[in-house]
Amino acid sequence: MAKYNQNAPKLNDIVQVRIDTLLSCAHKAYAQRPADSKRYVELACTLAKRHRIAIGSKRKKLFCTKCFLPMILQKTMRIENEGEWEVQTCILCGKKKRFHCSKARTTPD
Repeated sequence: MAKYNQNAPKLNDIVQVRIDTLLSCAHKAYAQRPADSKRYVELACTLAKRHRIAIGSKRKKLFCTKCFLPMILQKTMRIENEGEWEVQTCILCGKKKRFHCSKARTTPD
């Protein structure tokens, strides 16, 4: 029976790196190939589900969870400030996500 190799990287670490790579490729590819960037986000979500890994709040800010479009400021999303809340709105599907801000921000005019 073969011994377990303790120096080998854990599968979850490999999957985390792969998810980060797919999400960064999605943002880079949006300008030339929007359909491919959407597919990259779908693959990252599928990979996280398959290995039962939470995507995390920082990564969820990078894409729309309804239509899997990468969130790029003024191209695919709009940001509004409502008091202590920051509201991200997807331009394609209209889904809104709210994030709590520690201080009320003012938008430059």
